[in-house]
Amino acid sequence: MGELAPDTLERLVKLLGMLGSAHDGERAAAGLKAHELLKCSGSQGSDVIALALPAAEPHWRTMAKACCRLLDSLNVRAFVQSMAARAAPLSNSLGSPASTRVCRDDARCRDH
Repeated sequence: MGELAPDTLERLVKLLGMLGSAHDGERAAAGLKAHELLKCSGSQGSDVIALALPAAEPHWRTMAKACCRLLDSLNVRAFVQSMAARAAPLSNSLGSPASTRVCRDDARCRDH
């Protein structure tokens, strides 16, 4: 597929607009010019249609695999284990002694 420059696309839109002409010769000339324009740019009609279609969303399995790779790279298991080893279980109260122990070194929690 050839890359269509903005001015080429603009010209193509004008030519395609002429396909609705009431004059047979004008329609034929516009169609031929549109074909030549695409051919010279190394493209074809299906390439232009593909530009107008929304990008396909990745399949859920592809996304799941990407999430697994990300989780592996972040070493989430080690993080969770370190958090579990760092503090006793928290109660439901934000001001409990357990939550105070967890947050005492965290500047974000000092004001709470």
